[in-house]
Amino acid sequence: MAPLPLAGVKVLDLTWVVVGPAAIRVLADFGATVIHVESGIKVDTARTVSPYKGGKPDPAMSVLSANMNANKLGMQLNLSTEEGRGVVRRLVAWADVVTESFTPGTMPAWGFDYESLKKINPGIIMMSTCLCGATGPLAEFAGFGNLGAALGGFVDYWGWPDRSPAGPAGAYTDYVAPRFIASSILAALEHRRRTGEGQRIDLSQAEAAMHFLSPAILRYGVDGVALPRAGNADPVMCPHGVYPCKGEEEWVAIACQSPALWPRLAALIGEEATNPRFDTLLGRRRHSAELDAVIAAWTSQLEDDEVERLCQERGIAAH
Repeated sequence: MAPLPLAGVKVLDLTWVVVGPAAIRVLADFGATVIHVESGIKVDTARTVSPYKGGKPDPAMSVLSANMNANKLGMQLNLSTEEGRGVVRRLVAWADVVTESFTPGTMPAWGFDYESLKKINPGIIMMSTCLCGATGPLAEFAGFGNLGAALGGFVDYWGWPDRSPAGPAGAYTDYVAPRFIASSILAALEHRRRTGEGQRIDLSQAEAAMHFLSPAILRYGVDGVALPRAGNADPVMCPHGVYPCKGEEEWVAIACQSPALWPRLAALIGEEATNPRFDTLLGRRRHSAELDAVIAAWTSQLEDDEVERLCQERGIAAH
């Protein structure tokens, strides 16, 4: 079997909760040797999140923590002690990459700022990530991805036009930032391969996520138009919505990923869906309220799993 692409890369992972561990798991999955260090005196927040293997709360049985740290080696250290910091210094000498997600100022307080690490290992790559980056007026603003989404400007774009903003479901930036972290580390490794130089990466999770607001930012910059909240509508796909099913508070989400799928859904629905105004994507978008009513009238007569099955058998996304 051929070696994995990152075989031989060594990572000291001091990150915690989700963002950092998820990013570094990607490196581990592709062959890097990763030592994940947790606090010996404080439980990682990820270990307090259900579900748990066996169904009973137990930090050692956290499914989230196991998922985020799969394929890694693990150890506990108390970095408030000189003994614990001494172990970290030995690991820095061993590692190609050091990653951390503490509040800005924590690593320097322990003597682990980038310049100090370079004295131990001149070629070291250090990746630090927090909600708003290590510099600037919001550097010490602590929080999780739901706050990152708010700071990044996402909250106002989620919800219905006639209601207050709902915000994205969950800790949005927690699932965007890891991709940027992994990519930036790979770029730093390639730079070091070419030049022998290490890198200091300071990654703001909120700033990384803002890339996914590029269409809205561009529209406002060019036309001065702030995109409105659109409920479940999609700028490309139509139909794209959540519809009631048989029973109390039973729903199904349906999306025609391409115009070619609409005739398949229309055939399922029947005569009401054959109105010529629904024949084109533009027509469906112009008459989206009527279209949603037609789909809802059909789904409301069926169990949610039946709608899901019928749609998925025809290649239409439904859940």
